[in-house]
Amino acid sequence: MTYTWNKNIEKKQLNKIKNKIFSYIKVMKKIIFGILIIYSISNNILFAQEERKNIREGNKSYSSKNYDDAYKNYSKANEILEKSSSKDEKQIKLQNNFGATNYRKNSFQESINNYNNIISNSTDKKEKADAYYNIGNSYLQSGDYQKSIDSYKKALRIDPKHDPSRYNMAVATKAQQQQQQSGGGKGDNQDQKEDQNKKEDQQKQDDKKQDKKEKEKEQEQYKEQEMNKEEMERFLESLQEKDKEIQEKVQKENAKIKPKKTEKNW
Repeated sequence: MTYTWNKNIEKKQLNKIKNKIFSYIKVMKKIIFGILIIYSISNNILFAQEERKNIREGNKSYSSKNYDDAYKNYSKANEILEKSSSKDEKQIKLQNNFGATNYRKNSFQESINNYNNIISNSTDKKEKADAYYNIGNSYLQSGDYQKSIDSYKKALRIDPKHDPSRYNMAVATKAQQQQQQSGGGKGDNQDQKEDQNKKEDQQKQDDKKQDKKEKEKEQEQYKEQEMNKEEMERFLESLQEKDKEIQEKVQKENAKIKPKKTEKNW
């Protein structure tokens, strides 16, 4: 009886210890979880502050027409957003900043890519209509009037009241008609660009040839100077040899002449 009673007491004590350990573990889990939440929130706050700062700096540069700096600041903000948990919506808005900056830099294809990203990821009709409108503007500036018109039409299908698209589509249509009447086209523009590139390449080749000629001329002048130096050294050596010969002759002549003895009368 005594043994059984002691055994029951030990089991109760062990159960109490286990319960305390489990309670302690639960409390620690809650504490760790709370710390992680606080850390995550603080990180998000810091990221958000840094992201907003870069966007503000980018907007200032954009307003000052310093588009390269604006692009750099927007890129920094985008890098921060990549680490954020709420990046999708903000990145869509940031793509609009990228698109506008690339447009101002005349990087029209990059601008088109930025606005296509908005169309692919946004669910907002106004954002999509504005994106098509901006794509149309990029095509208009690059001289591809048909794609420009098509983009404006897509914007109007989404938002029939999108007046900027309607106005610019009229501008693009008129430009296309003038282009067709003059017999020109994108192909002619491309030919002109190719001709210009050929001229630039030819100019670069001519410049390289001219540089090569000038270097060869400098090398020839240097060789001539080296030759003149060698000739001068040979000339000095010959003078020294002649001077030596003359001295030797004089010494020989002096050796032939014997001094006369004078006799005195005592």
